[in-house]
Amino acid sequence: MFSSRPAWLRGADKALEGRAKIVNAIEREEAKLLEIVIARVEADRALEEAQTAEALGETAADIARAQKNVDEALAAIGRQASLLGGLRSRLAGMAPDLEGHVRAVEAKIPAHIEGLRADFAAEWAKG
Repeated sequence: MFSSRPAWLRGADKALEGRAKIVNAIEREEAKLLEIVIARVEADRALEEAQTAEALGETAADIARAQKNVDEALAAIGRQASLLGGLRSRLAGMAPDLEGHVRAVEAKIPAHIEGLRADFAAEWAKG
């Protein structure tokens, strides 16, 4: 009788699963980037506070350590940006394959619809 999913959709399904995997990874890594940026802002504030305290002759936190924290945050942002760039490049590289699947599905739909109509008509005729 009726099948739930045509076999000719398997390639498109697999391509869409691959796309979803990358999109999900991008979303996760963007969330991590936000955390890293927040850490950078906090490190900048701590460095600014330490430098200000020192300039005012107050007891200051270790400026060298505060600068190191800023530098580490900047490096982490760079690494995360690189990772996101790689993921986005991988996603963009999938475009031709996805487009091919779209064209293949579009080509199969008219015949599929006709097959469904014929199946329905046959079932309807049975009563």
